[in-house]
Amino acid sequence: MMDNLSRRTCSLLWYSLVLAGLATFYTYSVYFDQRLDVRTKHAYRVSSAYWPDQQPPTVDDEPALDTRLQGDACLAARTCPAYSTCRRVDGKDDCVCWGGYERLQDGSCADVNECLTANGGCEHRCRNSRGGFGCFCHEGYRLVDRFQCEDVDECTADIDFCYPGTCVYTECSFHCECPDGYQGDMTQQCYAREIVMFSADMHRALIADYKELFWYRVGPMLGVKIVWEDYNLQGRCHHNGTCHKPPDLLKVLEAINGWQQAPNPHVTRRDFFERYKSSELFDRVDVIVSTHPCANAQVFFPFNKSQIVVCPMWPDVGVDLEYYRQRWYQDMLKLSTNPRHVIASNNYENYKQFFTSKHSLVPDRSQGNWYVRLNYCGYPRTSRWFAPRLDSKAIIPMKCEADPKPYYPGLNIVNQRSHANSSFPFVIEPNIRNLLPQYDFEDLGGFPAIIYIPHHPSTMAFMEMYRMNIPIITPKANGPFDRFNGKRDVDHPEAWPYVLFFDRPEDIWDLLLNTDLEEVSRKMAVWNQQALVDITEQWVDHLETMLGNLETYERPKVPQEPFDDVLLKVWNATLEYTGPQTSFVQFPAGNNG
Repeated sequence: MMDNLSRRTCSLLWYSLVLAGLATFYTYSVYFDQRLDVRTKHAYRVSSAYWPDQQPPTVDDEPALDTRLQGDACLAARTCPAYSTCRRVDGKDDCVCWGGYERLQDGSCADVNECLTANGGCEHRCRNSRGGFGCFCHEGYRLVDRFQCEDVDECTADIDFCYPGTCVYTECSFHCECPDGYQGDMTQQCYAREIVMFSADMHRALIADYKELFWYRVGPMLGVKIVWEDYNLQGRCHHNGTCHKPPDLLKVLEAINGWQQAPNPHVTRRDFFERYKSSELFDRVDVIVSTHPCANAQVFFPFNKSQIVVCPMWPDVGVDLEYYRQRWYQDMLKLSTNPRHVIASNNYENYKQFFTSKHSLVPDRSQGNWYVRLNYCGYPRTSRWFAPRLDSKAIIPMKCEADPKPYYPGLNIVNQRSHANSSFPFVIEPNIRNLLPQYDFEDLGGFPAIIYIPHHPSTMAFMEMYRMNIPIITPKANGPFDRFNGKRDVDHPEAWPYVLFFDRPEDIWDLLLNTDLEEVSRKMAVWNQQALVDITEQWVDHLETMLGNLETYERPKVPQEPFDDVLLKVWNATLEYTGPQTSFVQFPAGNNG
């Protein structure tokens, strides 16, 4: 009898678990159906115009938050749909769609696609945006007004792509006539030799930036062809087509252990050298580039190659144990004092504090050369294309990488004033993902300006928008809404002029009322063009210093001796066979570019 009771009890328990599982499955099915429905409603085209054969870079697809800012007291009487504002006119409440949106039969507001009518008036390509549209030109042309395109003469550009040959202009293109001893290829440049650069990073944006700089500007100025061996370890490298597929995946240093050289950095460095010291890959490399984490440069020390180390954040990111951190500090000092290498950052303020105050590693430049802001972020390959509309208010979104809630009340004040003042040309959207759950760089250019709240002292997102000539509105240093107590690179006017600062979000009203955003964008464009020239010239000088005379330069061979002998010979250092264990921390897909 006990056996029968036990069997019945087990059967009832089993059926209960099944029913609970089905109920849970149903609940989550409904939840994900709702999520899918939300995403379908907010679907937005992703252009591949600037990333042929790959999807363009996008922001992580997160569910849009309902943070709509309403107009005045009529909010108490009714709730309006997305992209509209509740207004009380002559005592009557109504929902008014934002500019560039139209009311549908169900009462919702939908974006008007102006490109469907006569191509928006554009001669070549029309691009719709939320609340507006813009015109773009085919390759080899440029926009001369809002709608028309003209042919570009590449032979008159600031960079002589054919150096030391002759540039020959043809309609919509050009080609190079190269002198004896030089070759030409599809990059339309003359070159006498190749310089091969290698990278294995967790940050695809910085590498994309240097590819642009070296392929299209530094290489032609030096008369060399830049070849890039990119073994990107970052979770979203497929957006740029930089992920290597089997059997070409990098061994020993991989995505799962590349953040801290886990499980034991000393063992990882030894194993990597033994695995690749006889490989054809490193035999043909001239320069190794490390950015994020920049401490991974240590893995490549015994290969006897010139190194470029650029840290986008703190130099010891990914070096969590003090045991390894102190060794990395000393290696950075060696890098900064050896002309074969370049070590740099994109944030002067952060590194000034880090090196002169916190660690006193490089208290002055006499101890070494630590360069600042050697990256440009021109890879978006697009610019601000916002076209003012006379019949509606333009949307300025907030791109917030911190907690956005403290900013909502002040932005609500701005919108209330805007809806009460028909001559004020802007309305604020406090969450850019309410407009564009996914977007590429070209989408950002369709806004008159962007309110940007960064999440750490140095950020590639800020530089990307700045290089696109988009006016940037951000909290003032040491103000009540500054999260970094002034330790931000964006506050340096000599590096980033024309940034618009506010103390409190409600101050954005006066800022927009008294600022000509078109003029700000034009000044940014002039500044950016000169910055590109300056950064290119710096890299030309650096490569010539690192590699010497390129006409007589010979690629260093990878030493074949045992690891310890090579490290002592090449780096004047010794390394214990093993050290403290580190964690396997796979870099999260979607973070850091």
